[in-house]
Amino acid sequence: MLASGFGFKINKEPFLQLSTVLPYKLIRKHRSKIEQTEALLFGQAGFLVTKTRDEYLTTLFNEFEFLNKKYNLKQLQPSQWKFLRLRPANFPTIRLAQFAALLYSCDNIFSTLITTNSYKEIESLFQVQTSLYWKQHYRFGKPATGSVPALGADSRDVILINTVIPLLIAYGQSRDDWSYVDRAVEFLQQIAPEKNKIVRSWQQLGFTTANAFETQGLIELYNNFCQRRACLNCTIGSTIIKPGSV
Repeated sequence: MLASGFGFKINKEPFLQLSTVLPYKLIRKHRSKIEQTEALLFGQAGFLVTKTRDEYLTTLFNEFEFLNKKYNLKQLQPSQWKFLRLRPANFPTIRLAQFAALLYSCDNIFSTLITTNSYKEIESLFQVQTSLYWKQHYRFGKPATGSVPALGADSRDVILINTVIPLLIAYGQSRDDWSYVDRAVEFLQQIAPEKNKIVRSWQQLGFTTANAFETQGLIELYNNFCQRRACLNCTIGSTIIKPGSV
């Protein structure tokens, strides 16, 4: 879930596939150096296929060549990753570098997400600092004209909404401990309203939202009622179609 979250909408699927071909136990075993964490992620993603005159790429290539032979890993194809029509800050290479920085900085991500009670602490966990190379590059071998931005607040919130919140709810339900569900709701109420096409369509109809808890509700209504044309099963839809019926 965390991997697919870093893929966002465009590269969600290859990120998810990457998580299946790269066991988390290998990340934890080799997370003492950021170069090894990045080598595993970029190598398994299919980006480390040859040596070049780029010194950092060659370093990762050599690291991954050793690890690949040791563990007999199977990689994705570079063609599975989408760059077209993405802003450079959303390139999969940047998202992989940010994902690597998170896994490198946190020893046990699952336990951390489950036990952290403060939204601010959870948010700060995702304020990751990539390695120096990825502060100066969007892609291998192509220096950026300016500094590369870190993972932004909006992007962090999207990952929290799509990864941490469902995790807390599912974990709470599995243990029959609703304190985790309550915490998920509290987190949503502290996250700013989402900005997307669905939320904007509700705003055009006069709906205002104070936080992500409310925008998630509107998105749920849209997906489960509006999209299915189930207006008569929806309180809002029934009120519009049959005024005074509710």
